[in-house]
Amino acid sequence: MLSAISPNFGWLILSRFVVGVGIGGDYPVSAVIMSEYSNRKDRGKLAGLSWRLMFGLGAIPSMMVIYLRRKIPEFPRYTAQVLGDIEAATQAVKDFKGIS
Repeated sequence: MLSAISPNFGWLILSRFVVGVGIGGDYPVSAVIMSEYSNRKDRGKLAGLSWRLMFGLGAIPSMMVIYLRRKIPEFPRYTAQVLGDIEAATQAVKDFKGIS
């Protein structure tokens, strides 16, 4: 949360450092907790399942960004200069400004 509301670059570096220390400390602790509370025969299966869930859930925001970026129209300048479609670029600007 601190990274998102950092007022300047120094605070951003400090908040990212704190996150790194927290994640770095969590890795060994979570492995110990996992091995203490799981059965001997399910220990590896539970660790593999949790990693698969984390990777799968982490892919959802990425897929949403890809989908939403595909829905964004081209820039009017690109449409006019590169694609050569002046009418489409003009219409895109009119649609953006709400002009009919």
